Amino acid sequence: DYTAATMRTAGTAVLAAAVLAFWTRSGDAVGCNTCHIYNDHSAYAEGVTSATKETATPTNFPAGSHCSQYKDASCCTADVANNLNTIYGPDFNFLERCGGMSDRCAQYFFDEGCFYECDVNAGRFRRHPTCEGGNAWEMHQAPVKASYCDSFYEACKNDLFCTSDSRTFFGCEEGTQCQPIGEIYANGKDLCETMWGDAFKYETNERDAFTWRFEPGQPNPNDLVLLDVSFPDACEGIHNGSMVDDCVASGLLQQNIMRAVRELEVMMDDQSQGSSNAKDIAIAGLVFGLVGFMMGAFLIFMTQCGRGSKGVPSF
Repeated sequence: DYTAATMRTAGTAVLAAAVLAFWTRSGDAVGCNTCHIYNDHSAYAEGVTSATKETATPTNFPAGSHCSQYKDASCCTADVANNLNTIYGPDFNFLERCGGMSDRCAQYFFDEGCFYECDVNAGRFRRHPTCEGGNAWEMHQAPVKASYCDSFYEACKNDLFCTSDSRTFFGCEEGTQCQPIGEIYANGKDLCETMWGDAFKYETNERDAFTWRFEPGQPNPNDLVLLDVSFPDACEGIHNGSMVDDCVASGLLQQNIMRAVRELEVMMDDQSQGSSNAKDIAIAGLVFGLVGFMMGAFLIFMTQCGRGSKGVPSF
C-alpha cells in the first residue's frame, strides 16, 4: 500500500509540474488568458470609466481592495474591483438596496462579482458563442461548488434583500419589496441558481466546479478545473481573432491531458473504495504513478522542443 501511494503521489507531482512547465512555455495558463466575458461599465456606472480587459493580465489592486486574489491575472481593472456594488448602476447597489447588509453576507456578493468580472475561467460559460446582438456579458450554467452555495445561504439568510416575481438580482429597484434572503430562497441551491438567473449551477461534484473565493497570493484553483470545457470563439469587434485562435489550438492538448488525469484519479478512487484487496489497490496506484511519470516525461520533452505558430509542438 505504501509503495502504491508513493507512486501515485510522485506520478501526480511529476505530471502536475510538467503541465505547469508546458503552460509556461506556451505563454499562458488557460485559454491564453483571453477574457471572453466582456462588460463596458462606463455605459451605466457613474464614475467607472473602464471596461473588461481583452486579456487577463497582472493588475495593481490597492491594499485592501476586493478581488486582489486576481492580481497576477485579472480580466477586471482596479477601478471595477473598487466599485463592484455600483458598477451596474445605482438601482443595483446590493449594499444599499434594503438599508444595509452584514459584512459576512456582503462578502459573498463581492466574491461573486470578483469571479464574474475578474476570473478568466468564467468565459468558458459565456451564453452566446458568437456574442449575438453584442451580448458578450451573459454567463450560462457555470458550475459552482455546492458547499460554497450552502455557506452563502447560511451567511445571508437573515439579511434583507430586494425581491420580485423573478427573484433575481436585476428584478427589482432599490428599497422595494425587501425580505430576508432565507424567505426569498429555499436553500443554497435555490439561491445560486436563481439570484443571477441561470448564470450559475449548483454542483455537488465539486471536482468539476468553480469557487468564488480563494486567498490572495494563492494560485487560482479555478485554473485547474473544467479544462475539458472549451472557451468560445472570438467575438467580432471585441477580441483579436488570431490571438484567440492561437489560444484554442494551444488549449486542446492541455484539455485532453487534464481529462486523462481526472479519469485516472476517478479510477484510482473507485478501485480503492470498491476493493478490500490490498493487491488490487497497489496495482491501481502503481498504474497511476507510471502513467503520470510517462505523461510528465512526454510533456517535459515537448517543452524543450519548441512550439509551432498555433501552439502545436514542432519537432
